[in-house]
Amino acid sequence: MARLTEEESSRTASPSTHTIVEGTHYIVRDIARFFAGIFGGSGYLKDLHVNRPPEILLRKPPKYLDWDEAGAVGPTRTQGSCGSCWAISAVEAVESALFLKTGVGWRICAKQLVFCDTMNRGCKGGWPRLALEYAMSTGLVSSSSPSASCQLENFFSQHWPCKGFSVDADSNSNLQRHKIKSIVYGSPPCRCYRSGRGCDCLDQKEENNIRVAMANLKEFGPGSVCFDAYDMAFYRGGVIGRGLDGIRCSNKFTDMNHCGLLTGYSAEFGEQGEIIGGYWIVQNQWGSSWGENGNVRIDFFQNCGLTSEFLQVLV
Repeated sequence: MARLTEEESSRTASPSTHTIVEGTHYIVRDIARFFAGIFGGSGYLKDLHVNRPPEILLRKPPKYLDWDEAGAVGPTRTQGSCGSCWAISAVEAVESALFLKTGVGWRICAKQLVFCDTMNRGCKGGWPRLALEYAMSTGLVSSSSPSASCQLENFFSQHWPCKGFSVDADSNSNLQRHKIKSIVYGSPPCRCYRSGRGCDCLDQKEENNIRVAMANLKEFGPGSVCFDAYDMAFYRGGVIGRGLDGIRCSNKFTDMNHCGLLTGYSAEFGEQGEIIGGYWIVQNQWGSSWGENGNVRIDFFQNCGLTSEFLQVLV
């Protein structure tokens, strides 16, 4: 199994090399087949413990929201050659939820999911929703010291093989185990068939669905999203969907191949309060030298599929 680089190193590759692209090669490209391979059978997948969000429809939401500026988003990670975006996206959503509840910047080691979550496939890919199911049942170990985040690696090496480990408050005063209470969809989700023959999805570029996602992002904080990032290795800045050369993406749910953290948006409104433009802000895991300090902006009406599985966490 390839090592998961939890903290960005000084040797982080620039987008002009193939190192960053290598990480995306490990990600399962056909989500429907990934689901089918895990669950099998026919009919729809069952949404275990996942609740539909309240459809908060603000007549005119704030024009701008960035949870990073509010301190609710941790430093940009680097996944390296391990296809662990699903794990990083999940732990970043939990970290943000913990910050909004406690005001503490808890740092969770994604290695716990890569090593211990048997429903996913470690460095060969996975799905944030299943990772968050693991977080509900088992809990995630975190440190209140950002510099200690993957000193947690030592903790897991002493408590292998993942079963029955415990956090002793006396000997590990800066460690805690956090179980999340609930997972909610921040926007109307797709429903995928167990057979792998496809998914039924609403149009996430439709204004009402954009408003639902905006409102829930404001109400519940950052959340895990997945999207088509096939052309994004060479992204250096700007808004995807507004004519950036060589960077295109699909809106199909089954074309998703990468995950990140939805942290904010910027919206433009018409005279009647209708949305006439805007973009989403997503934190990626390819280091802070990639994109816009590790972030990417994606046009509302391009979307790249990112709000088709927008998962938020309640702790």
